[in-house]
Amino acid sequence: MSSSIKQLLARWGAAARHLPLHHDALKDKLFAALPATQPAQLKTTWTFRWFALAGAALVLVLVVIKHRNNQPFSGYPRIPAGQGSGHLLSATPLTNPLDAEKSAYQPTAGPSLDIEYGAATGLGSSDVRVTVNRLTGGLLGTFFDLDQINDTREFLKTNYQADFKSRAVQKLARRLQTIIRGYGGRIDNARINSEYASLDFVLPQTIFGDFRAEIAEIVPEAFLVESEQQQNLLPEKRAIEHETATQTDILKHLQVVRAKIESDHRTAAAHLNNQLKNIERNLANVNQQIKDSPATTTPAYQSLITERNNLSANRSFFNQQLQSENQQIKNKRIENDRQVTAANAELKISLTEDKALLDNVATVTGSISIERISLFGIVQLYVPPFVFWLLPIVAFVIWRLTRPRHAFDLP
Repeated sequence: MSSSIKQLLARWGAAARHLPLHHDALKDKLFAALPATQPAQLKTTWTFRWFALAGAALVLVLVVIKHRNNQPFSGYPRIPAGQGSGHLLSATPLTNPLDAEKSAYQPTAGPSLDIEYGAATGLGSSDVRVTVNRLTGGLLGTFFDLDQINDTREFLKTNYQADFKSRAVQKLARRLQTIIRGYGGRIDNARINSEYASLDFVLPQTIFGDFRAEIAEIVPEAFLVESEQQQNLLPEKRAIEHETATQTDILKHLQVVRAKIESDHRTAAAHLNNQLKNIERNLANVNQQIKDSPATTTPAYQSLITERNNLSANRSFFNQQLQSENQQIKNKRIENDRQVTAANAELKISLTEDKALLDNVATVTGSISIERISLFGIVQLYVPPFVFWLLPIVAFVIWRLTRPRHAFDLP
């Protein structure tokens, strides 16, 4: 029923629609009364709108580049075997001759509990002591060496790291190599390509300050990050000094022992030789009396025979004692010489380690990395980070202020 009424009303409304009387005449009079003008036009305001679009695109690009720059360096590109690159240089680090000497030497001095230094770790005795001192953080010296706290010496080992950013990686790397060699340094390892380069080098400590000042002038401050680490090698130095003093004392003790065994040998040998001389003299007298005796069956003659036999037995005994003494002193000398040789070898190692430590302190171990930087990366170096987060807000405000508006030209 309701739908029928609705249809009836719709038909009635359609039939009742008509223009008022004199519609055309009224329209002509109205347009004639209005001033002459152009037809209404729709206007769209695009003022500064392209700034908003460009700002949004720039923000998107900068966010992507910033994310890429935050990724860790994945290393050098792999080069297939036999396809060397002209842009890639490499050098093998120099080996330390002290390591070869340590590996060739095997301590043999003194009795032990069948435990050899370095049997499981490959370390020598001095290395074991230094390593234990490092692992305990100096606690051994704190409890057993009260003088350590009063030792204010410094044996500073310097490690230097410099990170460059440059548009010309290879050119900067070659320049840095020239500077390092110019200061009397040594390049141990160099890897260079068009995107990244690294240099490992050693410099004398005395000219390190001048070297840092010169390389700091190569690029602007924002393109260089430097770090320096210094470690006092006093615990290692004290351990080496302690080992040197110990081996020196051992050598002095061995000299005293050698003098004593030589003195004891001379005393024992002199006593045995005197006994043999007396026996030889007495034996000669007895033999003469036997020779001069007229009868061989008398008790006196038999007594001389018995005495001669006793003297001969005593002579054999003391000869054996003298031979034993000579063999003992020979063995003692061999053992003393072996201990002296071992102590001298340990002392030589300690002195070599001491020299190596001083040489190590006298040099600076450095590492330089050079990374290619993009133009957007250069912008990031000078523009504060918060600016990148303000750009979307500014772009949105500009867009809101300059969004399209519809307008009509009215009379």
